[in-house]
Amino acid sequence: MIQSGGVGSVVQYHSREVALIMKDGGEIWTREPIIDLVFDIIEECGAPCAEISLITE
Repeated sequence: MIQSGGVGSVVQYHSREVALIMKDGGEIWTREPIIDLVFDIIEECGAPCAEISLITE
């Protein structure tokens, strides 16, 4: 989902829960196995992820 270009922002919580807030207003919730892994994925994504807002708890 992150690499699709449809994500507007990502919210990461200390509990490792992650909310993907889609550009169309939808939300997808997941839990990452390792804290900050979602930020590594966004960094590796490149241009499709360049506009994603990153929010941490």
